[in-house]
Amino acid sequence: MENIPVIKLGLVAVSRDCFPIALSEKRRAAIAAKLADKKVNFVEIKTTVENENDMLKAVEELKANECNAACVFLGNFGPETPETLVAKYFDGPVMFVAAAEGDGDMINGRGDAYCGMLNCSYNLGMRHLKGYIPEYPVGNAEELADKIAEFFPIARVIVGLKNLKIITFGPRPQDFFACNAPIKGLYELGIEIEENSELDLLVSYKEHAGDKRIPAVCEDMAKEMGEGKYQYDTLLYAFNEIYARHGYKFETGSRCYNWFTQMPWYRANESESSDNHHESYSQCSSIENYNRDLIVDVRKEMREKKTTNPKGKGMPTPPAANINKPRGFEFVTLKANQKLPVFSAPSTSAYRANNGKALVNTSGAVYALGYDGGWMLMLYEANYAGQYRVGYINTAKMKGQLPALGQLKWEWDKAQLTAGTNITDDPALTGRSLAFLPEGTWVTYLSTMFNNTGWDYIETTINGQTARGFIPSGYLSNIEPASEEEIDGDG
Repeated sequence: MENIPVIKLGLVAVSRDCFPIALSEKRRAAIAAKLADKKVNFVEIKTTVENENDMLKAVEELKANECNAACVFLGNFGPETPETLVAKYFDGPVMFVAAAEGDGDMINGRGDAYCGMLNCSYNLGMRHLKGYIPEYPVGNAEELADKIAEFFPIARVIVGLKNLKIITFGPRPQDFFACNAPIKGLYELGIEIEENSELDLLVSYKEHAGDKRIPAVCEDMAKEMGEGKYQYDTLLYAFNEIYARHGYKFETGSRCYNWFTQMPWYRANESESSDNHHESYSQCSSIENYNRDLIVDVRKEMREKKTTNPKGKGMPTPPAANINKPRGFEFVTLKANQKLPVFSAPSTSAYRANNGKALVNTSGAVYALGYDGGWMLMLYEANYAGQYRVGYINTAKMKGQLPALGQLKWEWDKAQLTAGTNITDDPALTGRSLAFLPEGTWVTYLSTMFNNTGWDYIETTINGQTARGFIPSGYLSNIEPASEEEIDGDG
């Protein structure tokens, strides 16, 4: 049984009548193209909202397309009243985003959508309307498509809660809520509550004694709840990871020590001893403590059933043991659970690996070298084990404290390839090719980096886009220094 809402989002553009409506429509179409690349479930609403009549038409179009979530896009300053009334008349979660300046070719790309977003948020507050505005609500088509994709799980939770009904059993007769004030917050979320009498439940239970349907229902419930999903030993490591994340110091040579010391994020708290783990225990959140107790109960039940659940999920693939990162890249701790776009050069228009979808998850291992302006150059493990990637992330999109790193200085010398070779963004492990550069290609030499061999770090173009990557040292000649001052030594 599928018990999770499926979100279908409608993309609605708005336009203030003192701007060309085509500006919003053109920008909406660009976002729609990026969303199509991401294969998200959305509809481009063709009614562009300039006034309240347009707003009502757009809401009807959302309903006709069976949308249960919406994104209102300010392609320019936008009409404050009609755009915010979408949140009033549309029965579903609504997100608000706006176009960045310069994103388009009309009126030099001006649309004043940034100012419009400020007014939009203020208007929503005055009307006591609920709308989701991301932390960075202004961007170009690709950036806003990323934000809209991130809205899907949020919308899914809102829709799910709104249609949720909680059935409970308590000491009161059915539907006797007069003295149950704590449920008020649930009602405000749109959740329905049905409290049944425990005595009525007992009567019903006795009436169904020996009912032949019960075993099949129990089996179906077990499948839905995911019972038996993990192997017995896997749960042991899951239990210990709760503490490992807080620096729990394992006994040297133990299986948990051997497992977690492979993890780049693991740092043992040296102030702990084998009989004193107070610091690790005290840092656990209430959710982590709940998960710990749940794992203990599940493992206990498995022991009672005398099963290790061999068909369940086993241990994940550990990080590649033979990662050979270039010197200077050091492990950094970033705020977890961020999924950030990765570009091969410090620009959103630069080449992006993985078919333009390269992302780093900051909950994994990240190694950084330094900053290139407002971009951090880092190495990280791709979504699947066995491949690493070097690239840039925009620090303006990063949450939490940035690592203390210096600014990078490049040579910026013109150079020519003496033979054809592949350019890679993975000098650490696989050397997987991004593109083949033919003999005679002119490139910009930036630096040389070393692991167990030498790699020349260069800038070139791939598919017409600026790209940076690594080629084996020894393929460059005719290096032309950018200026005599940049030559080291005495000449």
